[in-house]
Amino acid sequence: MLFAHRPQAVSEADYLALPESMARSELIDGEVCVSPAPTLLHQTVQGRLFARLLDWADRSATPARVALAPVDIRFGPERILQPDLAVFVSNLPDLEARPITQVPDLCIEVLSPSNQVFDRVMKRYLYGEAGVREYWLVDPNGHIERCHGQGLGLSEVMPDPVRSAVLPGFSTTWASIFAR
Repeated sequence: MLFAHRPQAVSEADYLALPESMARSELIDGEVCVSPAPTLLHQTVQGRLFARLLDWADRSATPARVALAPVDIRFGPERILQPDLAVFVSNLPDLEARPITQVPDLCIEVLSPSNQVFDRVMKRYLYGEAGVREYWLVDPNGHIERCHGQGLGLSEVMPDPVRSAVLPGFSTTWASIFAR
């Protein structure tokens, strides 16, 4: 358990009973974490990546689904997170599921000044522990760090063009993601 002292833990059932919302909220070991709305730059980069991934999924010979936050994904008991983007290749979720119970093959977080440490440390740990195969940390100012391997313990800056073994046939350029 990540949080040793919790004044009042929230159960997964309580979390899922909350009213549907566009607010970004996540459940981590009984703690509900709420994030402020992202900047326009964050949304632009996230939207461009979503468009490219969705286009790839629609054209791919490999069945795939792409999820865009906010969407509840269960990464373990009492762990419901909302990655900025999630791609499912090996185990496709039901389109109506809430929460999605399949672990994504790829999770992507677009970094904001207020969430960098959380995304780099906490989410990397949680995603790695759940079995996510690849995790991208996208700096809206122009680079993508790819985490992979056991527990997502390896990392590297992705070259241009961006490709991934997790997404057969996917390719995009940095310019198409980061152009201002």
